[in-house]
Order: sequence, then C-alpha cells, then structure tokens
Amino acid sequence: MMAFSGAIVGPLKKVLTEKGYNCIGACEIVMPNNWLPKQINEEENEKKINNGLRKAREYTICIVNKI
Repeated sequence: MMAFSGAIVGPLKKVLTEKGYNCIGACEIVMPNNWLPKQINEEENEKKINNGLRKAREYTICIVNKI
C-alpha cells in the first residue's frame, strides 16, 4: 500500500473466509511509491521499506504470541 488501501481489508477478509481461511488479523503497511519511478527519492524509499518491514515483523510476532 502506498498511501491508501482502498478499503480492501473487509472485502479481502470475506473472500479469504469464503475460501476456507480463518482470518485472525489485518495490518495495513505503507510502502514506497512505484508509480513515478523517475521521482523516487531513494533515501525516503529505504526509510519506508525498513519501517514497513519492521511493522510487518512486529505485527507477525504479536499475532503469533496471541495464538
């Protein structure tokens, strides 16, 4: 997700539940812009990627610890 998820969490949960998955959580993580590659600030990209990976790691650990 670059800036806006498009309210995908609810509909995605419904689709996954219908396919037999047991959804236990959702987390939106901001990632860098890849629409305008010539205007990419590499330093900002690296910060967003690292923050996104950190948030994903922390969220995953939190979910696993609650199971």
